[in-house]
Amino acid sequence: MASIKEKKSKDGRICYAITSSPAIGERYYMTWHAPEGWSQVRIRRELNKVAAQFDADCRSGKIQNRKQKKEAEASAKKSMQTFREYTEKVFFPLSDYLKDTTREKYERNLRVHIYPYIGDMIMSEITSVDLTLMTNDWMKKGFMCSSRITFYGVVSVIFNHAFQNYAIPQNPMDRVPRPKETPKDKITKNNKPMRLTVEQTETLMRIISEKGTKWQLMIYLLLDTGMRRGEACGLKWKNVDLKNNKILICNNLVHTDKNGTHDSSPKSGRTREVIISPDVTMLFTKWKREQVERFGVVAAYKDSYVFTRTYDLEPMETHTVTRELSRLKNAVGISRLGPHLLRHTHASIAYTHGTDIITLADNLGHANPTTTMKFYGHTDEESKKNAGNIVRDVLGLAKA
Repeated sequence: MASIKEKKSKDGRICYAITSSPAIGERYYMTWHAPEGWSQVRIRRELNKVAAQFDADCRSGKIQNRKQKKEAEASAKKSMQTFREYTEKVFFPLSDYLKDTTREKYERNLRVHIYPYIGDMIMSEITSVDLTLMTNDWMKKGFMCSSRITFYGVVSVIFNHAFQNYAIPQNPMDRVPRPKETPKDKITKNNKPMRLTVEQTETLMRIISEKGTKWQLMIYLLLDTGMRRGEACGLKWKNVDLKNNKILICNNLVHTDKNGTHDSSPKSGRTREVIISPDVTMLFTKWKREQVERFGVVAAYKDSYVFTRTYDLEPMETHTVTRELSRLKNAVGISRLGPHLLRHTHASIAYTHGTDIITLADNLGHANPTTTMKFYGHTDEESKKNAGNIVRDVLGLAKA
């Protein structure tokens, strides 16, 4: 049982020294002050409760004495890890949920943009000031806001992991502001093409028709469905329903330095079914026939890839699609042309012409419709014109 001794503090107030000795040679101390205005009966009753609880906590190990605190602090200093050590020895081994491509992006961003600043600093000694200086330097070096947000996100995830696993007493990233757009970011963003115009799309479709059936099918498919390039490259014949004009998206072809080219799950982690146009179905049929003529019936097996390399039946690499489209940018009349721009074009046209955001999110494979709204729930000239024409219809005015 803890002992209680009444004494006076330096300012002359009465206080109570409580001492607990759960084992021989072990002593724990605490001081308790009674609130002003309490009666002696109430003080004594509450004091006994506090002493009993203190004694129980000391015996259970919840409270450390001075010697134990010093030992704990010494142990903590020995085990202190740098940001780099924690990331590579603790964070990555405990983060099996990260996809190969995500892990590779993390490693690249850490190596190039984060370790040079805080890699060799002790995790628990890194302050919000250190991190803010780092984010400010990213801006001074001219990184776009989207890139700075990506770097910021990597650092946030790692510090949050360390805080949740008691590796640091507090998370300094809680006080580091998220990167914001600068005037330069806004100018660059406004000058960057968000989608192909109708004329540019028609030009692309005309040019691609001269590149052969495989490329015609690939471009038509990306425009018709809004698929990601990895989902198209990972498509297999067993997932193409030519009879009902449907395809099942359940694969995503990815390439990492560690595992090479391999199948993964779609970005959202779930499969989805999308409708394709009869024109695309005809191209699928034509391309399948051409593959069989060149490689034999094995090309049409259910587990065979739809889009293959020129010289064998291995899947076509995703970067091949990006490279081929980039070569066509000048002919199409645009500064940048890639698979994702075709995805944006599909989504923008669908949303502008009345597709609801829930259906569009499902077609695109977004896990959350909020993501879809963020990228495509904006107005453009065509949207404004359509909105105005609805009112003009009601008022009987001439359409714009």
